[in-house]
Amino acid sequence: DASQIANRDGNKFEVIQKSHASAGLLRISLDSVRQVELSPKQEIRSHLLKGDLKSSDFTTRIAEEGGVIKITVHGKFMAGGLSASAITLETVESQTRRQYQELREEILRRKANEPPPPCLVAKNCTQGSG
Repeated sequence: DASQIANRDGNKFEVIQKSHASAGLLRISLDSVRQVELSPKQEIRSHLLKGDLKSSDFTTRIAEEGGVIKITVHGKFMAGGLSASAITLETVESQTRRQYQELREEILRRKANEPPPPCLVAKNCTQGSG
């Protein structure tokens, strides 16, 4: 729902995030502070420093194989309390797929030199519209 970079030091920084998860009619708000470390054009590592989850570690790797760019994501997380009922493997998989689809669309939009959608400029896009 919202992200803010804090404490940047070269390729390491902290991200303060607010998000939500849903399970049926139940909607749970989640807050977190994550440490992110970038290895440009190779890898992104993310580690939960504090927040509503018990733990969360993700690694995204970018590699070229046979002229094709391959992105792999490996992550482990542990939900607790109310978040355990809303944050399932299926939820994480679908959210991750949606986020990478949006990222792909943004890369292609920029490659085609198309302007950003008005909602992106106004920062009021809904899911699936930018």
